[in-house]
Amino acid sequence: MSTPDYTGSSFSGNEAVRRAWEVLSMVLLTAGVLLLGFYSRQDDFTVIFTGYALSFAGYALALHLSILQHSWKHYLLLALVLRGVLIFSFPTLSDDVFRFIWDGRLMHEGIHPLRYLPDQLVQHPLMHLRQMQEIYAHLNSPHYYTVYPPVAQLVFYLSTFDFLANTLWMTMVMKIFLFVGELMTAYGLYRVARMFRLPDWTVLLYLLNPLAIVEVMGNLHFEGWMVAFLLWSGIAIAQKRFAWAGVLFACSVGVKLLPLMFLPALFFYFRKGRDRGRFLLGFAICLTLLFIPYIGLLGWDHFTQSLGLYYRKFEFNAGFYYLLRAIGYEMVGYNLIKYIGPAMGILALLLILIVSYQVKRIDSLRRLPAYLLVIYLIFALCSLILHPWYLILPLFLTVFVPNSIVPVWTFLITLTYINYSFYPYHEAMWVVILEYLVVAALIAWEWKTARWIKRI
Repeated sequence: MSTPDYTGSSFSGNEAVRRAWEVLSMVLLTAGVLLLGFYSRQDDFTVIFTGYALSFAGYALALHLSILQHSWKHYLLLALVLRGVLIFSFPTLSDDVFRFIWDGRLMHEGIHPLRYLPDQLVQHPLMHLRQMQEIYAHLNSPHYYTVYPPVAQLVFYLSTFDFLANTLWMTMVMKIFLFVGELMTAYGLYRVARMFRLPDWTVLLYLLNPLAIVEVMGNLHFEGWMVAFLLWSGIAIAQKRFAWAGVLFACSVGVKLLPLMFLPALFFYFRKGRDRGRFLLGFAICLTLLFIPYIGLLGWDHFTQSLGLYYRKFEFNAGFYYLLRAIGYEMVGYNLIKYIGPAMGILALLLILIVSYQVKRIDSLRRLPAYLLVIYLIFALCSLILHPWYLILPLFLTVFVPNSIVPVWTFLITLTYINYSFYPYHEAMWVVILEYLVVAALIAWEWKTARWIKRI
């Protein structure tokens, strides 16, 4: 996404007019985020759409003004203030928070969260506690083992002590942890922008994006911590502190497993075997220390069972998979997910390895994020599940590789919230078709016009 020439824009003339547009952008963004954070419900799509429409209008206007006027610090402050305010909201667009609290409370009772299915604990003495009964009633996956890695589980544990009397207080503690991660990301992006001489406004692509604000600080998704550790791992690589970079990368994986797809690219990035060895040693030691105590012999099978469901059972907003599923229905009359899902996973792995191998050609760290972005787009397009918060990671990479694909996609994917307004629940296929047609058109446009994608 090249920086356009706005020198003739109507925004650049009168100072009072420019200030008025800036205020308008802030009001739109703030109104939308607060509406989503404090007044929305998962089944009320009218409010959700209104909130995201307002906030993305403010986001687009703010980016336009920042590119034009090179003024961005007040927008950075707004982004942090909005995140801070959302600490006091309860997640309304996702019920994952109840599994977070469930896992944390189990650990306080000396029960490994991977040992039992929630269904298996219905008769446990723990369930006599009213709080646990209420949490169990809200679980969205009582028939499956937890899928959350150890760093996330540590936050669950630290946020669910007995003296935190209710779910709101526990949620607020988790959000304070996430807010610290957001501050780490903001400071890290500021440093990297100076290091790579990026335009100041590029940091707003992530920090001011309504999806990133609402899904992390509003709906309590731990992609924020994952991004923070990944960013500081990159900073450590730039500083040639390769062992420390490996440790931070392992911490990112310990929050969410998604960064593992970048490991082959990082392997090929290091030209010197000594540098690669230091990174991999730091990564391996830290990952072992994180996962072995948490999973051990007890939980590994249960953990992988739940992860396997993402390519054998679960479906959500999966554009290309749905096309193949429809073809399968026409051919055999039933859902071929147990074949198509693993095949999509293998295809994604092969394509990721091919792109990762190309990393050998690059001569600077500055070019690495473009390859990582392509890798993630491959994963997203081959995935059977693509929730809105799954776009937080590619949105972060967009700071280093400005493009039209991901920012537009972060708005389009919010339309999938319409599914929760249907009773009985079903997916609106017109939303999926619209979303992926626009994304495909944007990918074709970037392929034709953008230099970053042609160099891969």
